[in-house]
Amino acid sequence: GPIVAFFLCILVIVGQDLHSFATLNWQAIGITYMSVPLFIVLYIGYKIKNHTRVIPLEEVDLTHVRVAK
Repeated sequence: GPIVAFFLCILVIVGQDLHSFATLNWQAIGITYMSVPLFIVLYIGYKIKNHTRVIPLEEVDLTHVRVAK
């Protein structure tokens, strides 16, 4: 499930600019992938600031449905 989705996302991200890797165009590689470290920094900063944790899949309750009033 989620592990396969994670690896497929990595595959899509890496496959965005294969031509730049083939020609070793470092400027194009930097521009294409600069959002990845930015996302990681923002994600970790959010986790630290808000003290959130990842809930294991075994503990997620998907049986009850909440109805908005």
